[in-house]
Amino acid sequence: MHNRASNLTRLLESDLISSGWDPCFIGPRKPGAERHQALLSSLSRSLLKKYTYEDSGKDEDRNAKALDLFLQKNEECRLWSLEVPDDKVVQEAVGEVIALLDKFCHPEGGRGILLTFNSIREGLGVGAGANIGHSNVDFYSKVTCSPLTTTSIELAQLFRLAISDDPIWKAAEFRRDLVMGTRIASGSVLTFVPKTEKISRTICTEPLCNMLWQKGIERVLNRRLRQVFGIDLTVQPDKNRALARIGSRDDSFATIDLSSASDLNSIGMVRKLFPPSFYRWLELARSPCVVLPDGEVIELHMVSSMGNAFTFPLQTILFASIVNAAYKMLGIKPIHPRGTSLGNYAVFGDDIIVEKQAYRLVLQLLEIFGHTVNIDKSFCEGPFRESCGTDWYLGHDVRGVYIKRLDDDNDFYSSINRLNIWSARHWVPLPLTIRYLYLECSKRLHVPMHEVETSGIKVPRFLYDAALGNHKHFGTKYRASVIVGYKVKLTDEESFAALITNYRTKGGRHANPKGSYLAKAWYNPDGHMLAALAGKLRDGHFFIREFRRRTVVKVRHSSCWDYVGPDSSVRRLDSDLHVAIWQNLGELLPYSAE
Repeated sequence: MHNRASNLTRLLESDLISSGWDPCFIGPRKPGAERHQALLSSLSRSLLKKYTYEDSGKDEDRNAKALDLFLQKNEECRLWSLEVPDDKVVQEAVGEVIALLDKFCHPEGGRGILLTFNSIREGLGVGAGANIGHSNVDFYSKVTCSPLTTTSIELAQLFRLAISDDPIWKAAEFRRDLVMGTRIASGSVLTFVPKTEKISRTICTEPLCNMLWQKGIERVLNRRLRQVFGIDLTVQPDKNRALARIGSRDDSFATIDLSSASDLNSIGMVRKLFPPSFYRWLELARSPCVVLPDGEVIELHMVSSMGNAFTFPLQTILFASIVNAAYKMLGIKPIHPRGTSLGNYAVFGDDIIVEKQAYRLVLQLLEIFGHTVNIDKSFCEGPFRESCGTDWYLGHDVRGVYIKRLDDDNDFYSSINRLNIWSARHWVPLPLTIRYLYLECSKRLHVPMHEVETSGIKVPRFLYDAALGNHKHFGTKYRASVIVGYKVKLTDEESFAALITNYRTKGGRHANPKGSYLAKAWYNPDGHMLAALAGKLRDGHFFIREFRRRTVVKVRHSSCWDYVGPDSSVRRLDSDLHVAIWQNLGELLPYSAE
């Protein structure tokens, strides 16, 4: 694996140098040269920045660094106190932040209370990840056939009270509790996921009951964000990208990036800034402790961590209030990103964009409230801006391609396809890099342009025909790698759920095909109905969690081979993408005209 990374680095450098890359470039020689150098340098830095591979020693080192960082941030949260410098503008800005947060938490002109039992219970739900007590991530497994894990028995009682007027959920919970019971957990459990080649990312797995309430709080906060600041988290990333592009072009906006933002909202800071009616619900739903990988239980001084459902909207609320307070102090009228408006600021989690003149004051306020600005990724001057997965240089997106894993053919297919798109978008051929990845594939499947990026290597019709000697014009047949998962089929005629992949009928009875299995699982009929009404089942099935990706090769047909799909950013490339693939793979898939 290490040799593979070294080979890729060497070949990519050769490709980029062939396109005019100068690693020691210090300034433009002709119009457009600086942007071109920034583009090539971006790909050189990004390609293997997040590349990780299974190496027990390397994984332990990355995890140890992540754990040390988490403990350090938790200690910083414990030590936080509100210290305002002797500066009238800053002092007034801090007061304005507190006033804005108070207004946020009291709707209806200050007469209402944002977080209440009734408002939160409307949004009770489960997250997309695992919870303590069950490794599966689906709604049915979590809510109806697993132990109800919670950090306090009061929270579990509130949950049962919240669903008491829903007869189906109430019946499902009664059956679940009889068989599975309720389990008190010390707190969340710290786990690691890959981040970069140097360090892992920490995520805390929450108890199920806590997560149900956290999701309810998340829904209330998201709705209030739209009302007060006009920030809709479902579309805000696009607005961040648009403002970052404008800032890179005319130097009007600055982008701010924070280090470990989700781990630096201290519980003391929340108590200081938010009214009691608000933070008491956060305290009830959060995990007060965290269980470390060695089993040690420590007190959690951050209000929430990665893995807590309300972490993201909570930090968005805080940072939006900071930006609006800074604008008021500087006499800038805030234009909220409401509806189709981009606004004159943008906040998406810890991804912050402000007008250039507010940059310094916003940084001061962020540090006062316990956050650390990542100066290396924050930009106020110059032609570069970074936001929400885009890197803008003079109005052009120079974002590179990130290869995270090369464990199987699906990873290779994805890497080749994304590099071909990058090559087409910027007119930079990468033949050595892409051909190396192509030859490393154990199965070289060629698929239409509209297939998903992990299904095979996308090639234009003329290259596919030439490679296979196939000159038919309709209904082209091809083989694609398809990711499949184990399905759970629920039936009210049996006392167990059958875990299956693809049943076939032989002689009037079901056969268990190779690669699938049956396993007994407790069946909750009321939970079955609840999952169906909640839209969590498809044709009576749901998929269970798998820790390793399973793929099968299937035969498919396409009557529109060169159609690139609905992605508008790729559709604009169209013919350029065909040319790029020909440049990068032409020698391996020779085209011979008739």
